[in-house]
Amino acid sequence: RDAKDASRAGTIKLPDGTEVPRSYGGATYALLKSLLFMGLEKDHPRVRAAYGWISKNYTVKEHPEMGAQGLFYYYYTMTRTLELWGSPTIVKDGVEHNWAKELAEQLISLQREDGSWVNKHDRWQESDPTLVTGYALLSLNICHTMLVK
Repeated sequence: RDAKDASRAGTIKLPDGTEVPRSYGGATYALLKSLLFMGLEKDHPRVRAAYGWISKNYTVKEHPEMGAQGLFYYYYTMTRTLELWGSPTIVKDGVEHNWAKELAEQLISLQREDGSWVNKHDRWQESDPTLVTGYALLSLNICHTMLVK
């Protein structure tokens, strides 16, 4: 399989000229979640690498490397993974962020008048308010759980 087909976010060129798949938010959170479910410890090199990428690219404003594409799936995968990680905070550039609070505020700001959510980008069927509202509510529930701990 060609590197160009291996990532929805495209590829990057390494200093030696090799093209490799570009990391993106939802995939990296899913990877970290899988590594933790496999029983790898937080100090395992693969876990540290995935969490390091997540910390460096942390945001609730967009889906890292994907913009609005798959944004609500990203939010849901983010909350499930960080809930499993066990901390309500994440550090980016030396600044501690309460991800559960920040994400809950972001989701509330995106809620529509009728109480639903929808993504302006249709990739992965996220223009369907039923699907996106499900992701949003599941994410908010996890945020609430982390905020009351």
